[in-house]
Amino acid sequence: MTEPLVHLESVTTGYHTTPVLRNVDLEVYPGDFMGIIGPNGGGKTTLIKLILGLQPLFKGKLHFPAGRPRMGYLPQASQVDRSFPITVKELVSSGMKTRKAWVLFSQLPRGKGWKACLKKPDSQVMPVNPLGS
Repeated sequence: MTEPLVHLESVTTGYHTTPVLRNVDLEVYPGDFMGIIGPNGGGKTTLIKLILGLQPLFKGKLHFPAGRPRMGYLPQASQVDRSFPITVKELVSSGMKTRKAWVLFSQLPRGKGWKACLKKPDSQVMPVNPLGS
């Protein structure tokens, strides 16, 4: 079996001395497609920051069996410039362009992946629409 890209074992992390995530176990393998969902304040961003090395590990093990992959992180912004001249397709596609095959949330094929990301039965989003429309 393939080694995981990321391995978390009984991980606890948080802010200052307050734990936010306790005893988390997680393995991410090449080709995995995952989404992290939960309520506001549930620890989703904290988990990502921990994996990226931006958050302290209180206890447990965080391991990258094949070595730490190159990763990027774009924090959630509270305001979006909806006049920025980019289409929905261009925005979604920009998150899929990578030299390495490892992307934490998606392994969709380049050039085809944006269609899968936007394909929802009830979606009114059109890939060619400007972002702010």
